[in-house]
Amino acid sequence: MAPFCSNMTVDKFLNQGTQLWYDTSQPAHSRLHQAHVFPLLEAGPVPRSLKPLVHSLRAIKSPAEVSLMQMAGWITAQAFRRTMALSQGDVDESVLFAKFDFENRIHGANFLAYPPVVAGGNRANTLHYINNNQIIKDGEMVLLDGGSEYFGYVSDITRTWPVNGR
Repeated sequence: MAPFCSNMTVDKFLNQGTQLWYDTSQPAHSRLHQAHVFPLLEAGPVPRSLKPLVHSLRAIKSPAEVSLMQMAGWITAQAFRRTMALSQGDVDESVLFAKFDFENRIHGANFLAYPPVVAGGNRANTLHYINNNQIIKDGEMVLLDGGSEYFGYVSDITRTWPVNGR
């Protein structure tokens, strides 16, 4: 590997009193870390982790972020309402899955947040059930656990309802 930076660059870096932010506990590239970053760390300032700073910023949301979060929630809620309205008589879990996916996307979601659980009857007791390929009989309960992703923000809802009832 070619040198990451010259001794002159390292000296300049160290003499400027620069603060180094680097997570030494989990380097992204171990060979790069060992060959180039580790020697810099031995010669220079003690690195500070960005984790506490980033963690504290998670609690602070700008008006734009709040708006994106609200939109993700609205999209998911619309998808649930329209999917629930479709569940009348015997209905296939895959049809409800497809309806939920369609309604999320038609209302502006970039994609589903994760593979949704659409389960009828006893299948709703299976943790992380994602087969979504059985018929839900009229009168059985439907479980839908799903959500949308909208520009990096996710909304997640879990709801049960009886087929042919609301």
